[in-house]
Amino acid sequence: MDSVSRSTFLPAPREDKHLPMSSHNESNGVKYAYDETSPLVNHTVPVGEEEEEFKPELPVWKLLTLTVSFFGIQIGWALQIAVASALLIELGLSEDLVNWAWLAGPISGMLVQPTIGVLSDNTTSRFGRRRPYIAGGVIFIVIGEILMSNAQNFGIMLGDPIKVENGPKVTQWNGVIFAIIGIWILDLSNNLVQGPLRTLLVDIAPTSQQGLGSSLFSGMIGLGNLVGFSIGAGSWQVWFPWLQSPYQASFTIAMILLVSTVSITTFTIKEKKLEKHQRKSTENPFVQIFRGVVHMPNAMWRICAVQFFSWFGWFCILVYATVWVGTEIFRGDGDAALHSVPLSKFRAGTQWGSLAMAAEALFSFTCALFIPFAIRITSIKFVYSFSQLWFAVSLLTTFFITEKWGAFFFIVSLGLPWAVTMALPFTLVALNTKPADTGLYMGTLNIFVVIPQLLVAFTFGFLVKEFDSFKPAFLFGAAASVISSALCWLLVIPKTEPGKNIVVMAGAKCILNLSIAWCKVRPSEQEKTGVFYIVQDAYPPFKAWSTWRRHSRVEG
Repeated sequence: MDSVSRSTFLPAPREDKHLPMSSHNESNGVKYAYDETSPLVNHTVPVGEEEEEFKPELPVWKLLTLTVSFFGIQIGWALQIAVASALLIELGLSEDLVNWAWLAGPISGMLVQPTIGVLSDNTTSRFGRRRPYIAGGVIFIVIGEILMSNAQNFGIMLGDPIKVENGPKVTQWNGVIFAIIGIWILDLSNNLVQGPLRTLLVDIAPTSQQGLGSSLFSGMIGLGNLVGFSIGAGSWQVWFPWLQSPYQASFTIAMILLVSTVSITTFTIKEKKLEKHQRKSTENPFVQIFRGVVHMPNAMWRICAVQFFSWFGWFCILVYATVWVGTEIFRGDGDAALHSVPLSKFRAGTQWGSLAMAAEALFSFTCALFIPFAIRITSIKFVYSFSQLWFAVSLLTTFFITEKWGAFFFIVSLGLPWAVTMALPFTLVALNTKPADTGLYMGTLNIFVVIPQLLVAFTFGFLVKEFDSFKPAFLFGAAASVISSALCWLLVIPKTEPGKNIVVMAGAKCILNLSIAWCKVRPSEQEKTGVFYIVQDAYPPFKAWSTWRRHSRVEG
């Protein structure tokens, strides 16, 4: 999948109102302001260009209309995670080949995001720099969802055999092709839309509201995950009896919410047209990332190594979790005939898995609250290592789970390590890099999320086919997580300057995109590393509310 990649690092608000979000590069004495051209690669431009332009403070309702699009987009993404593998199996694709269809996520995350960031920066359309990409991306998302949800019908129209009860198993290859094309379009389009949406906030909101806007983004993502997985768990054909499958009903709801929320953003947010003379030349982002890997400092290599081994297990969960519940817990058969008992059991199992993922999303929010507190009383290394060990043990429990509640609590338990995985790597990158290099190394970190996903797609299918079970894949993921847990103790935790603020946008596209953890870092005699985390507001909705109330009181 795309990386998770869809994480954005935003600098914390500074006291200096004239040069907010700026940092001083001591090596050359030049000040820079952050220009977030994509969620993967942040470029820097000298202060005095477009960042110098005065931006009036936006009312809270306008920030809400700007960020509500992420709610609609994330619903579709969560629904895809919940049902895509099950849909492919119902079309007759063997379980060992399902993971190949998921290659779109990591590939598009690595290629599309930086490319769109550069292109949108130099777009001179009368509709603005970002909105044309947002609107175009949403159109393609709808096309992808239509292809996925109607893949079986389209395949039958082109000659696929119709499955009959008690008949032989058949593969509806035309339907499989339609579904895979839909998945790839969805992944590419999601990456196309999210970058410009995030950058739109930077374009129109003043620096003083960047933190509030980012918190709202993260809150919308989390809410979208919760709703998306819940939709995947529902029996919506009761409400849409004219539709032939639960996938058509679920994606119909997702499309309605997507178009509604993005329309709110595109019609209420106005952009200024970029004139041709304002275009800026930007270095190829892929050249930047390649250079970042070649010259990566030792501390970054250690962070990337932890991330690399961690993601073997996570990709297994994304691809196999709901299908594992449907086949090995509910004893269903996704390749069975329409209206047959085995198919009904399979669908009931995947819906149960989707419900568990919705609960996991809620649990992740709760865990995100306590991460800064846990770091305060222990250390970053301990919290990170413990979470990876928890993940490994959770994966091993799949060998002993035989009933649905065991599967439910297994999936919910993943909320704790997922919360840490979506927060601490980005915090560590921030602590170990100069402000001007942070965006570059966020992109580099994404590579070490993509590579294990590609390796899983190429190799784990063989394990699933050989053992006729998903458990060997989970076992391999557990072993990799144990290695990740051990490597956490080799991480470099540097001492920080007093008053340094770190804002981590945790997460992008997965089971749950966590909230932002707002932490103020100060040296402390109580912490051997010299890093001390004080929680301002760990839960973004509370941060957004308290910030709005504070501004309201000042203005009043």
